[in-house]
Order: sequence, then structure tokens, then C-alpha cells
Amino acid sequence: MRTMLVLVAMAMMASSCAGGSDGAAAELETVRADSAAEIAELKGEAADELAAVSSQVEALEATVAEQADTIVELTDAIDQAAVDLASQVDETERVESELSRTNRELTSTERRADDAEEQVDELLIRYDAEIRVDAQAAWDTEITEACVDAGDGTSSIRNYVDHTDQLAIIGTEAELIALVTDCAEPLRNRSIEERLSAECEQGSADQVTKDPDALAGNCYIMYVVPWQWDSRTGQCNFLGSWDGSNLGTRSYNYDGDGIFRAPPEVCESDLDEADQDDLLKVWVTLTGAYRYDTAAGGTNEIPDFVIRKATLITKA
Repeated sequence: MRTMLVLVAMAMMASSCAGGSDGAAAELETVRADSAAEIAELKGEAADELAAVSSQVEALEATVAEQADTIVELTDAIDQAAVDLASQVDETERVESELSRTNRELTSTERRADDAEEQVDELLIRYDAEIRVDAQAAWDTEITEACVDAGDGTSSIRNYVDHTDQLAIIGTEAELIALVTDCAEPLRNRSIEERLSAECEQGSADQVTKDPDALAGNCYIMYVVPWQWDSRTGQCNFLGSWDGSNLGTRSYNYDGDGIFRAPPEVCESDLDEADQDDLLKVWVTLTGAYRYDTAAGGTNEIPDFVIRKATLITKA
């Protein structure tokens, strides 16, 4: 359009300068023809641009329509999900309510079962004499065994008592502890010698030397005359002849031989004044047999004792 105006202006100027109307008319006609062609071309370009824009608009409208459909679908899906969620929440609340009710019923049932079991136990205890007899025997046995253990021990007497369900038929744990305490306290006040004398038995040389390993762990009271107690045996160990009775200071009067070992505290307190060939009274625990090689190339076996207490009876 701008080109066309320029051409018209130029034609008018040319016409004015030429001074002739015919020339101006021809020139004007030419300008008109050129302008018409250019206008037609511009219209064609505008039409093409309009068609392109229209196509883009149609594409955008189609996209918008698709997105609108998608939004509708998503909205429907969200609405359905909300409905499903609400249904699930209702179902969960129903199940939780049912579970709570079931738990209450179960607790009530268990409580009734426990009550019934207690009633049955009470009836059995009340009317089944055999059960009560067995419980009484177990009660008496527990008192006897706990009394011995607590009498020899130093910790709380409660630690030596085992109050079982069977013993509960006869009495409470507090009652059992009280009875064991009455029994054990006098035992705890005994001297070491009194305790050992109650625990140990008179040693029999014939019985012990026959099979020391079979009697290992037993406690014995015996009289012994050391016949080897020197640097080879050590300060707290000696070889000696022994028996369960006091047969004097002569070692050949005793039928048994053995090796005697004293722990450091016993050695220091009980053997300090004793020497070889003295007569001692000892409380010992048999540990088994001691085997050694003889000078003749053979082997010998004698009982092996641990001294728990020793008393000097007679000096050699």
C-alpha cells in the first residue's frame, strides 16, 4: 500500500512537470494497473496468513477441548476416589469397632475362664486329699532342703526358698520363708567345725582307698599322721597315713595313705604349728585318686584330699 501511494505521487509530479493531460492520464493508468496487481498480491498474502492463523486457532481450540475433556475425566476420577475413600473409611471404622467388641468379649471370656480355673483348683484342693498330701510332702521337703542350704549359706534366706504353685496349696511364700528362717538361723550361728561335722562323715580307709574316684566330692572326718612333709611336697601339702578313728601317733597304725592339700587360708590358720609325724584331726573333701610313678618304674594310686579344716591333736 505504501508503494502504491509513492507511485501515485510520482505520477502526479511527472504529469505536472510535463504539462500535458494525456501523458498524465496514461501514466495514471499504469499506476492503477500496478497498484491493482500489488493489491491483489497483498490480498493473497493476507488470505494465506488468515488461513494459517485460522488453522492455529482451530488446533488450539481442539487442544482446549481435549484438555477440557481431560479435566472432566480427572474431576470424575477424583469424585469417585473421594467416594471410594469415604467408603473405605466407613469400612475401617466398622472393622475397628467390630475388633474392639471382639477384644472386649475375648477379655471377658478369658477372665471367666481364669475364674473358673481358680474355682476348679480350689475345689480340687478342698476335696482331693491326695493332692494336698503330695503338696504337704513337697512343702516339708522344701523346708528341709532350704534349711540346709540357707544354714550353710550367707546370703538372704529368701534366695534359698523356691515357693512353687504346688507349695501355694499349703501356705504363702512369706510363711515358707519364716519357717526356713527359724530352721536355718541356728545353723548359721554354728562354728566352722560344727558345720563341717554336720556335713562330713567318718572316713573309712578300706572304703575310700578301694575307689577314690567313685567317692569324689564326699566330705570326711579323719585322723592323719603326716609321714612326708618337706620341700618336695611343699609347705601346705603332705603325704600321710589316716583313718576315721584316732589310732594314736604311729603312722603304721593307720590303714589309709593319701595326699593332703591345704588352701593358703587353711594352711596359714590351721597348719602353722603342725609338723611331720604330728597327729592331726582334719575335715577333708575327697577329689579323687592321685596317681604317680614309683622309683621302681611302676605307678601307684592314693586318695587325693583337700583340707577344709585341721586341728593339731598331738605333737610328735
